[in-house]
Amino acid sequence: MTKIPPSPPSISVFVLLYCLHLPSLLLPICSAFRLAGEQAGAVDGLLSLPDPPSALLPCATSSLARPPARPTSVSGSRPILRSEMDGVVAASADATRDEIKIMNVYIWDMDETLILLKSLLDGSYAGAFDGLKDHDKSVDIGKRWENLILELCDEHFFYEEIENYNEPFLSAVKEYDDGKDLTTYDFEADCFSSPYDDLNKRKLAYRHRAIGEKYTKGLEKILDHHMIKVWNDLYSATDKYTDGWLSSAHKLLEEAMGKSTAESTAKHSSINCIVTSGSLIPSLAKCLLYRLDDVVAFENVYSSWEVGKLQCFKWIKERYDGPNVRFCAIGDGHEECTAAQIMKWPFVKIEFHPDAPHRFPGLNLPTIHRIMDTVYDSSSNDG
Repeated sequence: MTKIPPSPPSISVFVLLYCLHLPSLLLPICSAFRLAGEQAGAVDGLLSLPDPPSALLPCATSSLARPPARPTSVSGSRPILRSEMDGVVAASADATRDEIKIMNVYIWDMDETLILLKSLLDGSYAGAFDGLKDHDKSVDIGKRWENLILELCDEHFFYEEIENYNEPFLSAVKEYDDGKDLTTYDFEADCFSSPYDDLNKRKLAYRHRAIGEKYTKGLEKILDHHMIKVWNDLYSATDKYTDGWLSSAHKLLEEAMGKSTAESTAKHSSINCIVTSGSLIPSLAKCLLYRLDDVVAFENVYSSWEVGKLQCFKWIKERYDGPNVRFCAIGDGHEECTAAQIMKWPFVKIEFHPDAPHRFPGLNLPTIHRIMDTVYDSSSNDG
């Protein structure tokens, strides 16, 4: 007798079994897929990490090939990883540091740098031009300047009284100044003389304060109309004879202070100082007569006559030093060159010979900054 195979279960039975066992069947499958997806995502994210900065690596790894980064989606966008956010934050910090202003302190020599006097008096300036400059005119201009400087010193700056009491800067005896009102003070009757004791140092401090006030007011408030004309005519004649030496030097100091648009000063602030080997009072008179008083404050004029330029440089460094301060010395002499080398400052040598690389007219702020950048970048790289 032939066996009849059992009839298959009805469709309703299959539906019932499917509903009863579906959760238990799908759970392992879903878990497996989820685990695989997480692992794939982790690996994919790791492969898309940006290169670490080389400075943070303990050793070089250039021989190891880096796997290709994950391609972006059709829209060109993808999730920003935490490592990428760290990079954005670091870049923002660098930008903030870049916005911090750098202070440039320029230390200028005076004679044969910002002004010409000795070379005019002895004819060496004219001699450098192989007969193209009138020698006698050079000497005459120099003598006229010499007389004007001495007249200003004697008549307005107490030079005959304080010539033997040279200080390196006007505030050197400020501690002896009691702040007395000098409006009606009689300088001629105060019997200023030796010995150089505290009483006479106070009288010297009074004179220094009066000189500083006159410097701040300017020559137009000191000289009469006749002397102003003599002064203006001499300045113009000298500037013409020297092909614009005086006016171009003044313009450069203006640019250094950001008073012109020749170079952006958005990331720089500047101070002009003068360190001269001449005595203090005639040097202040020269600043006024050569029209440097609007670009160099009297507090920033130093005389190295007694203390030497290195000491003056050290005082300036103590006064302005900081993490974002850079110094540069500009002059024509061996002493300031040596002092700058000791201080590890850039030095720009000025020469009046017509073929000299650094002279006026010609020297400009970008040139000075390139020299400064070279020295300071090299110093930074050396650690």
